[in-house]
Amino acid sequence: MIVKLDFNVKWVEIIMDYVTSVTYSALINVDQTGSIKPRRGLRQGGPLSPYLFIIGNEGLIAFIRDAWLKGLIKGVNLGVDLDLISDLLFADDTLLLGEASVEEAMNFKAILK
Repeated sequence: MIVKLDFNVKWVEIIMDYVTSVTYSALINVDQTGSIKPRRGLRQGGPLSPYLFIIGNEGLIAFIRDAWLKGLIKGVNLGVDLDLISDLLFADDTLLLGEASVEEAMNFKAILK
């Protein structure tokens, strides 16, 4: 996502070092697994997590806005004099709103890829 937002390569490397510098292990039937090194995802409570969440949401909003401007998604109208809404973003939830059609669902799916 941050590469698509044209972040400098050095920033991307710093962020990926932060994300991948942790290792995990798990207990399965009282036996400890080997070291697991994540390739994506964030540490819960990590100091960069809120900022990376905002960056990710900004990218998602930009992709949704672009699709809306191209007429690929329509959103929903909540009232006569109200604007169309295509997305609602909360602290840890995202709600995508659109026309109940296979075409619009496929367009949202393409945005999320």
